[in-house]
Amino acid sequence: MTESRKDCDMSEKKRLFFYTDICPLLSREDDAINKIRRVLAEFEKHRDEIYVVWTVYEQFPKQIEDLNARMGEAFIEQVEVFNDMGIGEFLISDSPRDVLKTCDAFYGDVNEILYYAKEYRIPAMLSNIDI
Repeated sequence: MTESRKDCDMSEKKRLFFYTDICPLLSREDDAINKIRRVLAEFEKHRDEIYVVWTVYEQFPKQIEDLNARMGEAFIEQVEVFNDMGIGEFLISDSPRDVLKTCDAFYGDVNEILYYAKEYRIPAMLSNIDI
């Protein structure tokens, strides 16, 4: 999980847990992909301050491909853009809440992980597709 952390000086950066849920991608499709694009551009602007840990649930890749192959491809394209930026790591996890414990803040879609952010006293910011 932390292999790519060695590539940056973590003492100067905050670890930002970025969570993408499948529901916005299925219900808002292109709007959701465009939001991811805007968010990644914003993260890149702050690359000297944050290290992004983009996390999805273990079943996410198969579900998105099964339910909407076009959105699955669009999502994977954004993950590749993110990886090329070199601003963090993309994780597929069966326990995102354990990943969250290693982070300084949460940003992303509404989901049950927010409960754990509150429990761990980690600041949480919610994504809004329309902004």
